Amino acid sequence: MKQLGYFVIEWPLASRFQLRSKTALEDAGKMIKQVLSGEWEIERRRDRGERISRQRKEDIRAWWFPEGLRRWHFFGDLVKELGEGMKGLAWVDNASESSSGGRGDRYNPHVNVLVSYGFITRGKFRRIKRALRAALQEPDLIVHYGYTREPARMVHALKYITRATFLDWMWAPDVAASIYNFHNAQVWGKWDGEPVWSLDNLEGDPELAVLPDPLAVESL
Repeated sequence: MKQLGYFVIEWPLASRFQLRSKTALEDAGKMIKQVLSGEWEIERRRDRGERISRQRKEDIRAWWFPEGLRRWHFFGDLVKELGEGMKGLAWVDNASESSSGGRGDRYNPHVNVLVSYGFITRGKFRRIKRALRAALQEPDLIVHYGYTREPARMVHALKYITRATFLDWMWAPDVAASIYNFHNAQVWGKWDGEPVWSLDNLEGDPELAVLPDPLAVESL
């Protein structure tokens, strides 16, 4: 891999209550994959009555990101994390645009996406943000993008997004109960017929490794 791009997609504080169930998290995660892989644009064009040839589909997918890994983080102060933990990346935007109130133990669901891509223009970045906001029906969605060509920073980014952030079930007992056995990662795309990433290797650290009986949590 010659370069690695990193998206962070964050919901504004007023909208995070919508993402407290497994179903909501799964639906949002799948939609982000649909947008970034180009499938959402293809479906939108079809809905408008446009006939999409096989070549046109391939062209649309190529404009987007044919390979990627998506994974949720449930907690974290993004202003601090992007400014310190991932400061080695070249960022298209400013991490200070993140929502306020990002204390480490406050529920802050956000999606991390790694793509096999590098620099993107501001015009392309604006188009990506518009598509994500429309698909997720969240006009105030916050989107960051950074990239690197340095192998050590690529490895760091991979380790960073596969770490666990839900370290104590008492931070959000209702969410903990809902996401028990939640499959957090999703990958798409292949290079030369081989998987870009393997879920066996990239599912990451388990969230809530010491979670008690989920039925007991649900009764709280």
